[in-house]
This record gives sequence, structure tokens and C-alpha cells, in this order.
Amino acid sequence: MSNNVGSTSASAALDGSDDPWTLASARFLADLDPSERDIFNNATLENLFYTTSNANRDDAEKSRVRALATKLGPFVSAIESYGKALDTFA
Repeated sequence: MSNNVGSTSASAALDGSDDPWTLASARFLADLDPSERDIFNNATLENLFYTTSNANRDDAEKSRVRALATKLGPFVSAIESYGKALDTFA
């Protein structure tokens, strides 16, 4: 482990926090760039929801695999039903 991690946990321990979450959070934040730390500190559930929703929508619009899976869904269902019908005769 690097000295930064030890010093971060030591500083958290000096604050009187023995909470594992606080120690882990302090270690995580110590490794972030200042811009990443700002993003992390300003993150809210609403921001995370909208960011993931936008990423999901963009992927749905641009993904060839997702488009192919959508088109093949009814075909796969029909094959599955046909297979079940053949199993009853076997």
C-alpha cells in the first residue's frame, strides 16, 4: 500500500471516526483528481438517474446489437414455442 492510503486513514482516525465507511470513503477520495472529486461530491441520486438514463437512451439509439436483439426477439420466441410443441410429440 502507498503512504497516501495510510496517511488518509490516519487522518480519518484522528477525526475520531472508526467507521469503515468513512475510512473507505477517505481512501477513495484521496486517489481522485480534483475534477473527479468535484464530480463525486456534487453527485446526487437525481444526477445519477438522469446521466444513466441519457447513456441508456443513447446506447439504444446507436447500438447495432440492441437493434438486432429487438428484431430477433419474436423469432426466438417462435422457435422456442415450436421446440416445445415438438417436445410433446417426442
